[in-house]
Amino acid sequence: VDNGPSEPPASWASAPIPEELGKEAAPAGGSMGRWLALAAAGATLVVVLVEGRPRTLHGLPDLADAVVHAMVPGPQGGPAIASLLYGEYAPSGRLPITYPKDEGVTVPHWHRVTQACNGAAGGFLAATTEDCAVEWPFGAGLSYTRFVYSAVTVSEATVRHRLDSPARFDVTVRVTNAGGMAAQHSVLLFLVRSYQLRLTPDAQTLLAFEKVHLAPRQTLVLRFPLSTDDLMYVGSDLLRRLENG
Repeated sequence: VDNGPSEPPASWASAPIPEELGKEAAPAGGSMGRWLALAAAGATLVVVLVEGRPRTLHGLPDLADAVVHAMVPGPQGGPAIASLLYGEYAPSGRLPITYPKDEGVTVPHWHRVTQACNGAAGGFLAATTEDCAVEWPFGAGLSYTRFVYSAVTVSEATVRHRLDSPARFDVTVRVTNAGGMAAQHSVLLFLVRSYQLRLTPDAQTLLAFEKVHLAPRQTLVLRFPLSTDDLMYVGSDLLRRLENG
């Protein structure tokens, strides 16, 4: 898995998005016109989102060379954002939410695998469905360096669960900083299931995570200790269940 771009931007242009209290969407009028003009002129565009909740962005990220989600950074947020944009350190945050793309469409990362939206061509009463579009998924986050995952292994091929003694096993992964800049990186371990017998499964479940600091070209092997308890789910009868497979 290769999950990183790029180098710090050498320059950027700013076009602030006005905000009306109580509105969930950033206006798509005059501000977007300025962004379109800047993009047509070949300017390097960086969007910095300072917000307490996500706003629909009307295609603005598609015009930008980079997007920084600062959330509510506090009194020292300005210097911190400036240091990041000048490349003094590499960003290492991960989105703690699924950032919506359309108004009224909220897709949490634990949504059911069968959750879908109306097909774009048919509108609200479309006969077809498709995956719900999101701006960025839960856990998204880039860096000024590149991190490569390899050699993902599970310590046990088969485990047997007992109520009084859950089976334990390890998941290991090799993480390499393949770029030229030291940086921190959060490794996220998800459980993904396509089906369950008693209940439609979540699309993904975050089981574990670890944040590490890697120098350029450095490699670490991370170990995540798990048990069969981590693989259980609560069924419609409100009892915890574990299925084979």
